[in-house]
Amino acid sequence: MKTKLIYLFGAYALGILLIAGIYSCKGDLGPTGPQGTAGTNGQNGASGPQGVSGVTGPQGASGLTGPVGASGAQGLPGTPGKDGNANVVYTDWKSLPADQYGRASNYQFAYLSTTTTSQTVLTREAIDKAAIFVYYKINAFVYDAADNDYKLQERISQGNSSSYSLIPGRSAANFTSLLRTFIGSDLLGVNYFNPTMTLYTFETNAAGATVAIPEFVNQNAAYFRNIVKDVPQYRIMVVYGSTKGGRASYNGRPVDFNDYAQVKAYFNLAN
Repeated sequence: MKTKLIYLFGAYALGILLIAGIYSCKGDLGPTGPQGTAGTNGQNGASGPQGVSGVTGPQGASGLTGPVGASGAQGLPGTPGKDGNANVVYTDWKSLPADQYGRASNYQFAYLSTTTTSQTVLTREAIDKAAIFVYYKINAFVYDAADNDYKLQERISQGNSSSYSLIPGRSAANFTSLLRTFIGSDLLGVNYFNPTMTLYTFETNAAGATVAIPEFVNQNAAYFRNIVKDVPQYRIMVVYGSTKGGRASYNGRPVDFNDYAQVKAYFNLAN
């Protein structure tokens, strides 16, 4: 027994001595070594299975149809169109060609007329089938309320008409300064138009007698043609209708062909 205790104690002592020897032999901590190479990435894992799509839900029920809306107000009636049964041709405004000339022996009248055959709108068909109208552009001597005086103003008439021109050398202060020209007796035919003009070249003297106007005594044809070269003028209108007995209407009434303003508006004439 004593021998065992001595052995154990000796082993214990020897262990202590070994441990102390180890600690007494440990040196200083050395430097850190270099970092090692990174390892290779591992392979991606396999994809998982695709999920199942959800089931589409049932379609919803249609909504109820709404009520029918109220009808809109009826529009106003359109303006009636013009009658479509007429075709109109017309000349420009032209000075009256006065190739014929005559003079009263007492110098109180001068006569101008024409036998021209240059009216190409007056065809055989126009004479036989159309309505033909002649209009005259004249100077009328009318009262102007704005100036409280009489003045020459342009007018348009149909048929026999009187036009006024200023007597050369006189002012237009009163009626005695004007020369009256009467247009009438216009004869029509195929390519033929023959109006006449009578110039009243007289005046009334202080005694009440008619005497020749001094400015017009012994004047020739060229002198009088120059006076009327611009006024009066004429226009020939030929209206072809597709329906016999039909009448053109203006503002709900038959067109008054004596009223050039109505004719101009209805046929949309330029002037």
